[in-house]
Amino acid sequence: MEEFMEIPRMRFTEAVKTCFKKSFVFKGRARRSEYWWWVLFNSLLGLVVSLVGGFIPTDNLWVAGIYSLIVLLGSLYLAIASAAVNVRRLHDVGISGWWYGGTLIYILIWIIWITIECFRIALNLNLAPNATPDMVSNAILMQLIGKILITYIPYMIYSVVLLVFYCLDSKPGANKYGENPKGVPAEEPALQE
Repeated sequence: MEEFMEIPRMRFTEAVKTCFKKSFVFKGRARRSEYWWWVLFNSLLGLVVSLVGGFIPTDNLWVAGIYSLIVLLGSLYLAIASAAVNVRRLHDVGISGWWYGGTLIYILIWIIWITIECFRIALNLNLAPNATPDMVSNAILMQLIGKILITYIPYMIYSVVLLVFYCLDSKPGANKYGENPKGVPAEEPALQE
């Protein structure tokens, strides 16, 4: 059996630097510490951006527009980097990154479906005799709340499954996604003559 020497956990700055360096790398593996420090970094950054956004003057369209553009581009970049570390984290426990891709596919289909439903409900109610705008908007809201709740339950279950995967320990040794980032083989003892 091959012996492994465990590398110490990543620290916050090391994990964030690693995730930035591997922003577009969807191959390989990511340790729990790398993943969870990245999650904390994104949460703190989101808090800072929200606080700063509260001080942006809304009467100056140039400043608000530039700030919004910076936030949009930064969010897009962080979303890609986060997807990469999510996939690498799943790889670390021996699970396909498509489990994370399933989340993105589900959200995309859900948005398209809800948009179509809004139009369908509005069209049906607008064709109804004596329908007032308030009746139309209330009916749309009530029907959508029911549909959103029904479709959101499987997503929540799926999210809990992913959370369990993210919390699992690394698979020991190499797997089909690469070497274990948690440890490297210990040097073999010199042969004694």
